[in-house]
This record gives sequence, structure tokens and C-alpha cells, in this order.
Amino acid sequence: MNQQAPFPQQLTAHRLKRVVKLKILERYLSACLSPVQHAVLSFIYDRTDRYNKRWEIVSIKQITDGIFTADDEIVHQGIAISRTTAINAINALLEQDLIHRRPKKRLGSTWYEYSINWALLQEAAAYFHTDPFEEHEDWGN
Repeated sequence: MNQQAPFPQQLTAHRLKRVVKLKILERYLSACLSPVQHAVLSFIYDRTDRYNKRWEIVSIKQITDGIFTADDEIVHQGIAISRTTAINAINALLEQDLIHRRPKKRLGSTWYEYSINWALLQEAAAYFHTDPFEEHEDWGN
């Protein structure tokens, strides 16, 4: 039996949303953000939306040094920037309302969970006339 690869029309709504989100991150925001801010935003995207999460605890150490399993397998390579640079990038993204942050108590310490402000990005997509947004109203906020 001769099977054909699925056509783009057969993408699930979820995968199509993900494709459009990546398009917004890569095409539009990369032009508006510094390279470090874009890298930190992409890191947060990778830790949240890629795993179908709205919020995820992300530490500065994970951003700067990466994430490893107990067996030292690389989960995410990190960005290889200084702690101060990472904090400055996060603060800039918060000031621009591109991400949200909330404290989370964990193991007796306060950690921070991050989420991308998809409502703002939806407005940006409308500004840039990105058609797929018109078909998908709820972006996960």
C-alpha cells in the first residue's frame, strides 16, 4: 500500500498554533529584541510551550548553564551568558510585558515561574498581518 505524507492541511490546530508562535518569535520579535533578550525569550518558550505548559519554573542557572539530567545528559544547553546579563534580559522582557513571572515556593526557597504573554504577541501578529492568528483565537493565556 502506498502511503503519502500528511498534507499541511492535516496539521492539528495545536501544531498549527505552535508553528505560528514560532513564526512570531523568529520573524518579528527577533527584529525588536536584543539577541540576548530573544535568546532568553526563546529559552522560556522552549521550557513552556514546547512541553504544552503555560507556566514553568526557570532558574537563572538553567538559562546561563543549561539543564542536565541526573546522569549528566543535556536537556537544554543554556545560553552561555552571565547571570547579570540573564537577569537584565528577564527584566527587560518583563518591562515590555512579553513574559509574566510569579513566585513559587519550592524546597524552602522562592523560585520563579515564567509564562509568555501570548495575548500581547497575538496583538503583534495582527499588527504584522499574520493570517493564521485569525483562525486561532485562544493562544494560551
